[in-house]
Amino acid sequence: MNGMVAALRFFFSVTCGRPEMARHLTLVRQPRKQPVVLSQEEVGRLLEAAPGPKWKAALSVAYGAGLRVSEVGCPNLRSKAWTAATLAADLDRAARDYINHPRGATILTGNRLRVSSIYKWFAEDFGGTDAGKIAHLRKYAGPRLAAALSANPVIAEAAYDWSLNDVKDSAKSQ
Repeated sequence: MNGMVAALRFFFSVTCGRPEMARHLTLVRQPRKQPVVLSQEEVGRLLEAAPGPKWKAALSVAYGAGLRVSEVGCPNLRSKAWTAATLAADLDRAARDYINHPRGATILTGNRLRVSSIYKWFAEDFGGTDAGKIAHLRKYAGPRLAAALSANPVIAEAAYDWSLNDVKDSAKSQ
């Protein structure tokens, strides 16, 4: 509807040279809608459909871009569009950035390592064992994380707070 109003304003103002006619055309106010939030099961099915860890990470970023939870537990969102020519390098860089950020892996005291819940949810993609998770982390680890991984730490998965997806409280504040 507002597109038609804008087109008519242009028609009267520019094409016909009668801007006084365009002043009477008003835009229609549309109510703001709450975003659709997938359930935990739906998110799981969505991510399970991806063919491998890199694609799951990319899909997590894409889905997480619109949710508050993305600020807490998902890989970083790129400021540039993905392109076929650089996709493999971009996904490697994204994996490296995420794993070396506290949201991906955090070195704890006592030879322990807290990793993202992504490693728990998709354990089979990382070999299904802690050794497989450590091997994946080593592939992308920066010097500090690599040093911690060389001591074969015990993995402690991060707790994931699903209430971050709850829109009930945010609906009241709008």
